[in-house]
Amino acid sequence: MVQYFFDQNNNFQWASIAAIISFLALCSTSISIYLTNVQGKKNRKSNTLINLRIEEFKELKMESNDLVSIINNYINDRNFRNVIGVKSISPEDPIKKELSLHFNKIEGKLYRKDLYQGDFSIAISTCLIKLLHLTNTQELTDIMVIFMQAQKEYFQREYNDIDNKL
Repeated sequence: MVQYFFDQNNNFQWASIAAIISFLALCSTSISIYLTNVQGKKNRKSNTLINLRIEEFKELKMESNDLVSIINNYINDRNFRNVIGVKSISPEDPIKKELSLHFNKIEGKLYRKDLYQGDFSIAISTCLIKLLHLTNTQELTDIMVIFMQAQKEYFQREYNDIDNKL
């Protein structure tokens, strides 16, 4: 191996050292390009997934706000038309069907089955059960409070989780 560094007159060949250094630089650059490519693919996948989660988060927030708005409008309308107090709600009242559809729409947007969504899903199920037995506006207010608390906890956890992954 040593003979490669010397010519026939036993003069040291600096060109051979330069060739070895160039080869090592080529290897180093190739490894760096490969690792950058692999990391780029991971980053693109991660960014795509985070963007999808953010979009889901926005849609869920809009649906949840719509639901709370419907309940508030219903209660305010009932209070405006009647004397303030506990108002009865008939079993056939259309609000039950409308709220049930909104709760189910929100439940349908919870496609990832993790702990946060599990808690939120349980709260939605609890609200749906209470909705089946709904008889007055006070119970409707209780449903709204349960939903809003669960919504707040879920959104805070999701926001923190997304923020940690950015």
